[in-house]
Amino acid sequence: MSDEPLIKVTYGPVRLVTAEEEAQRKPVPMWHRILYVLTVPVRRIGDILIFLRTLVVNLTVISVVVALVALTGIELRRNPVIIEEIGLPPQLTARGLSGTVAAHRLWDAITDIQTISGTFKDQASLTTIGRQIDVVDPDTGLSLQGLTQMLRTLLGLPQTRIAGEVVCETARCDWAGLRLRLRIFAPEGMEVRNVGLVGGHSPGDYFHRAAMETMKVIDPYTLAVFHKNKDTSDRSAASRLARDLIARGHPQRAWAANLLGILSADSGDRDAAIQWYQKSIAFSDADGLDDFALPWSNWGNVLGDLEHEYDAIGKFRQAIEIDPLYAPAWAGMGHALAILERYEEAVESLERATAIDPQFALAWYRWGKALSDLERPAEATEKFRRATEIDPDYALAWYHSGSALEKIGRHPEARASFRRAMEIDPEIASANRKRMPSEGFGGNFGGVFR
Repeated sequence: MSDEPLIKVTYGPVRLVTAEEEAQRKPVPMWHRILYVLTVPVRRIGDILIFLRTLVVNLTVISVVVALVALTGIELRRNPVIIEEIGLPPQLTARGLSGTVAAHRLWDAITDIQTISGTFKDQASLTTIGRQIDVVDPDTGLSLQGLTQMLRTLLGLPQTRIAGEVVCETARCDWAGLRLRLRIFAPEGMEVRNVGLVGGHSPGDYFHRAAMETMKVIDPYTLAVFHKNKDTSDRSAASRLARDLIARGHPQRAWAANLLGILSADSGDRDAAIQWYQKSIAFSDADGLDDFALPWSNWGNVLGDLEHEYDAIGKFRQAIEIDPLYAPAWAGMGHALAILERYEEAVESLERATAIDPQFALAWYRWGKALSDLERPAEATEKFRRATEIDPDYALAWYHSGSALEKIGRHPEARASFRRAMEIDPEIASANRKRMPSEGFGGNFGGVFR
C-alpha cells in the first residue's frame, strides 16, 4: 500500500454560464426593471428608423440606376445631331464672340430650313454640346452621357456630330475675310464642307449658307423640299438633289421620287408624275418603309385632276389602308366622292380628315363645300369659318362662305365674306364653274402632300 493518500473527487453536471447570465441571477432592483420595460419601445423605434433609412438609401440608389438606364435608352433612340462649339480665332473671341454663339447661329439656320420645308418626313433633332442633358449619380458616379456614349460605341451606333472652326484669311481678321470650315461626322463617314469667304454677306445669310452645306449631308431630302418651296420660279435645285438621292441609292430615295412626282405634277406633266409615284412606291417597298402613304395619295391627286375619280378613290383607299391616320388621303377621297355627287360619303371622309388633323384648312373647306351641295348651308358656314380661321387668306373658303351665308339670310356677313375673297383674289368671282381652277386635287394645295 502506497504511503501517499488517495483522494477521489467526483463532479456532477457542469454548465458554463456567461457573465450576463451570472449577473441576471443576481437580484435586479425594481426600478431597473421598470426602466428596461420603458426603453424597449424606444430601442425598437430606433431599430425601425435605422432599417427605414437603409431601405430608403438603397431604393434611391436603385431608382437612380434604373432611371439612368431608362434615360440612356431614350437618348439612344432620340439620336440628336450634336453641334459642337465652333472654334474661333483669338481676334474674334477678344470681341466678345464665342464658339457657343456660333453653334447656336448654325442651329437656328438649320431649324429655319426645316420649318420652311414643312415636310412630313421626320426631321433631324438638333442640339448643341452645351445643351445636352446629363445626369450624374454622386454615389455610383454613373453619367447619362457617359453611359450613352459607351453603349453607342459597344453597339456600333455612331452619332452625327458637327464641328468646325472659323479661320482668318486677312491680317486684320475683319468680317469679310472670315471663312467657316465644317467637319460633319455622319454614320457614313466624315465630310468636310468649306462654306467659303464671308465677303459681303450678313451673318444671317452666311450661316444660312453654312446650314445648307450641313443639310446636304445630314438631311438632303429636307433641303430639296426647302428649295421647292423657296424657289418657286426655279425648282431645278430641288430636282437635282432628289435625282442625286435616287442615283446614290440613298435611304431617302422613296421620298425623293415622291418629290419628283410632285414637281412633275406642278409643271403639268402628269404622266411623268405617275411614273415617279410608282417608283416611289417600289423604293418604299424595297427599303421597308412602313406607313409610307404619300405616293399613293399623290397618285390619286393626279388621277383626280385627270377626272378619273373612280381610279383616284382606289389610290386614296390604298393610302388609307397603309396609314389610316394620313389626313390628305381622307381629304382627297372626300373631294373625289363629292365630284361624283356621293355627298354623304364625302362628308364622312372629310370629317375623318379634320378629326385626324384639326388644322387642315383644305379639309374643312371641302367639308363645307360638300354640305353646301347637300343644301345644308347653315352647317357649311361653320366649316368655312374654321377654314378661314386656320388660313385667313383662303379666298375660296371666304367666297363659298359668302354663298352659304347668303342662303340663310345673313346678308351683311355674306357681303363681308365676298369682299374679303375679292381682296385676296380679284379673279375669283369670274370662276363660275363646278370645279374652279384652284379646286383641283393637287393644284395650289400640292404642297401639303410632300
